[in-house]
Amino acid sequence: MVSFGQKSTLQLSIIDLASKKPLVNVPIKITQSRSQMVSSDSLGSVSVEVNGNDEVEIEVSSGYFEFYKRTFYVKKGSTKNIIISLKSNNKVSLKEATITNKKKEKKILQEVSTVQINLENNQVNVTGNVENVLKFQALGVGGNNELSSSYSVRGGNFDENVVYVNGYEIYRPVLIRNAQQEGLSFANSDLIQNMKFSSGGFQARYGDKLSSVLDIEYKRPKKWAGSLEAGLMGGKGHVESSMFKGKLNWIAGARYRDNSYLLLSQDTKGQYTPRFLDIQSYLNYKITDELSIDWLFYRASNQFSLVPSDRETKFGLVNYSLTYKVLYSGAEKDVYDNSMNGFGVQYKPNDNIIFKWNTSLYSFDETQQFDIIGKYYIGEVESDINSSNFNNFKSILGYGTYQNWARDRFKGNMIHHALSSSMLLGIHSLKFGYIQKMEDLSMNLSEWDRLDSSGYSVPYVLPEGIAYGQNGIALPYSVKSNYNLKSVRSEFYIQDGFSFDFKNGSNLGFNLGLRINYWNINRESFISPRMQVYWMPNDKRNWSVNLSIGSYNQQPFLRELIAPDGSMVTNLKPQKSMHYILGTDMLLKLFRRPFKFTAEAYYKDLWDVNSYDYNNVLIHYRANNNSKAYAMGIDMRLQGEIAKNSESWITFSLMQSKETDGAFFNKYLDSLGTVYYNPAYASSPITDTISYQRGYVQRPNNQAFSFNLFYQDFLPMMPNFKVHLNLIFAAGLPFGPPNNAQFSNEFNLPTYKRIDVGFSALLYDISKKKNQGKSALKSIWATFEVFNVVDFQNSVSMTWVKDYADRQLAVPNYLTSRRINARIVFKF
Repeated sequence: MVSFGQKSTLQLSIIDLASKKPLVNVPIKITQSRSQMVSSDSLGSVSVEVNGNDEVEIEVSSGYFEFYKRTFYVKKGSTKNIIISLKSNNKVSLKEATITNKKKEKKILQEVSTVQINLENNQVNVTGNVENVLKFQALGVGGNNELSSSYSVRGGNFDENVVYVNGYEIYRPVLIRNAQQEGLSFANSDLIQNMKFSSGGFQARYGDKLSSVLDIEYKRPKKWAGSLEAGLMGGKGHVESSMFKGKLNWIAGARYRDNSYLLLSQDTKGQYTPRFLDIQSYLNYKITDELSIDWLFYRASNQFSLVPSDRETKFGLVNYSLTYKVLYSGAEKDVYDNSMNGFGVQYKPNDNIIFKWNTSLYSFDETQQFDIIGKYYIGEVESDINSSNFNNFKSILGYGTYQNWARDRFKGNMIHHALSSSMLLGIHSLKFGYIQKMEDLSMNLSEWDRLDSSGYSVPYVLPEGIAYGQNGIALPYSVKSNYNLKSVRSEFYIQDGFSFDFKNGSNLGFNLGLRINYWNINRESFISPRMQVYWMPNDKRNWSVNLSIGSYNQQPFLRELIAPDGSMVTNLKPQKSMHYILGTDMLLKLFRRPFKFTAEAYYKDLWDVNSYDYNNVLIHYRANNNSKAYAMGIDMRLQGEIAKNSESWITFSLMQSKETDGAFFNKYLDSLGTVYYNPAYASSPITDTISYQRGYVQRPNNQAFSFNLFYQDFLPMMPNFKVHLNLIFAAGLPFGPPNNAQFSNEFNLPTYKRIDVGFSALLYDISKKKNQGKSALKSIWATFEVFNVVDFQNSVSMTWVKDYADRQLAVPNYLTSRRINARIVFKF
């Protein structure tokens, strides 16, 4: 028995909503003036003494059941009996849910290899986008760019991830080249009710992507509520309500983001003007008990402009320090105006059958315009602190000028139609659907780069020593093309989930599915069988093992069809893969507190791969199917109360991802026996040429290891004050010299290290007021955040320049340094 005030008693009974059986060892959080954790006993009960004539908040968080949170008023000297019925949820990768039909209760498999993402915390988030929390809570999610909402899953790129909001597939802007242009991603955290993520091995009902699924569900509010937030980098607000006796539920939100304060911490100085604004709403109206409609609306107007002035980057070794200085002229201006409307009709003739029709319209209008000239110097810096020239140029190694110019535009309209159905037939849960996607896309690319060193334009030199542009100006990169694509994609899926109970209390479940897609451009169809199996060895439900095997393929989108020379390859095949995943979930106690451990070992075999390279966040595809690849590794996640009464997460991953296109390259021997990969650099005559096959090389997102920690705790003796800490330590991503397939991804960036700290204070809480009256204001939170506390210099990519000896030098492009942010949040 736990004593709070010796005035009143709460008698709690925790039961399974479906089976009505008591639940043992369920953690329960009781909050009045302070918080304390208790657990249900062998009968599913617990008795707690609390202060009378006051409200008590009860939270129940158990890995296999939906989150429960309610507030009760307790009279002085009374005993209040409360029965808490918990409903099965999707918080673990393998579990069973009990669904009742008219005949009898049946247990069916709901989800495999899926993690529930918790947004009910104050995680420090540089961009404010919900995707950033995946690195701490999901499995196998990487990415070394805190400014970007894009993420890599088990060696894949962002284009290999599918995102849904309330069943509607979501897209992001196409032309974005740099993370600082991204702004706000689609999902608004204030509107989210549920968010789950699969790192692979997902069911057939999800789309045709190679890597992952992020499935987001927006709220269907039961009462009026709202919030308002303001900070140094923007603000946001939302309102939600239920009307007409609960028949109409709606929620709406608006966000504004200005990252200029953050961007000024980068090496490139100048006038940044990022303005990101969006509005969203989701409405659900119940016409009858059987028929309902919903509407999802999204409109974003994002602008980014930059007038750079100068840049200085120091790199090298302690005894050989180099500096790269640039003086800029010119400007950049980008505009991204995108919108989406989704309309759905759901018909539910009885508790066992649901039909739904969705139609969504996407509209894109994006422009990029930049003409930036940079005059650069690179030289050795005086490192002798006794020298009068300390920290200044000791010698100039090279100088030159580069120019980046572009006038790009992307316009498009897409219409998606989807018919889906769910049926309960005995022990079987059947799902099937048909999706048709009509696309009308156009892209105009007009881009070129110019490089000059020591007053002369630098021609592009092939490894064989043949130079282009000797009779004129050579451009290292130039594209001028118009692309138009009208196409229709057709997709169909069917799946069945079912499970069996055995006399010893164990449970075995299956989900078998098939997915078919066809695209009328490459005229290729593909059949993808998928299977998920789980086993619970005992009736305690505290341990499960799961296996996922499936075929996953990805038809190309417009950008994937564009080759490096600017041509469009319309006969490009879909990329294909097989997933093999073995995982486990365990509920355990550490330090006398509840924890959940999840681990998955995986192997992905990929073929018909469309290879690519990165330029910051822009993916340059080679528009071929010449490569095969693999990804293998293990992901682990521990979730629980590292600090008492505060949930935290630790994730750790090991991975290897490589590819090969079977290409052969030459190396050369001179008369002295010295090996050269470019004969132009030989000091003696070439006497022999050796042809070799390079074999497997690192893929661009091959991150050998990553460690992510999100920790939160209350300050001692101050329950209204919380501290939140993000820690990331991850291997650097591969890189290589530009336009050089022979040494593609040969090197790795330095390890990525980052610590963010936040402090939150509850300034006002109406639940703790004796006289609550009719105040609409529920709470006020103030948050103080420090990004990159230790001020680590993390690099996202390399800029390649040449010195007087025609040697290429890689200059790191650093991310943000230490920055401070403050926010205040009002909840109504």
